[in-house]
Amino acid sequence: MNEEEFIEFFTQIEKLKTTIRHSWTSDKNRKESTAEHSWMLSMLALISLPKLGDNVDGLRILKLSIVHDFTEALAGDIPTHDQTDADDKQKNERAAKEKMLSNLPDDIAKEIDDLWEEYEAQETRESKIVKALDKIEVGFQHNTADFSTWNDEDKGYPINYAEKYSEIDPFLKELNRINMNWRKKKLSDGK
Repeated sequence: MNEEEFIEFFTQIEKLKTTIRHSWTSDKNRKESTAEHSWMLSMLALISLPKLGDNVDGLRILKLSIVHDFTEALAGDIPTHDQTDADDKQKNERAAKEKMLSNLPDDIAKEIDDLWEEYEAQETRESKIVKALDKIEVGFQHNTADFSTWNDEDKGYPINYAEKYSEIDPFLKELNRINMNWRKKKLSDGK
């Protein structure tokens, strides 16, 4: 591995820690980073694996969870309700991916590229599971945050946001049910 290229990749990927997302953390003082979101998604995937059955590749699910948003290190995060041009978002993320992967050895770059493309294509069971968990995790994070951090868009966001993604598995449906009930309670209690 070329030392300078590795340092460049590491410097780029580290930016996930400073790429700020829309969701607040539970302490009300700051929003979460993409790195924190990806970690929480990976943890949610890990605890879900035993419930997803034997017909899934657990290691692949974990890898997809880690890689799914890595392009945001350079492309930034755009909340769903702010996305107006999906083509621009995709173009920016692909450019970020190419720039970052150019600093890795071909075999490693290919694996990360393949994982990212698999997630984007949403054709495999594993990629669909990660997409569902990603949507559910976003809901869990909003629900964990203090209600005072919710803006009008957060309060008006569809309560069944992750439902269509979670339909592929009974356990994912159960996680989403928990998510929706938690959200309903937050909205009704106002806290």
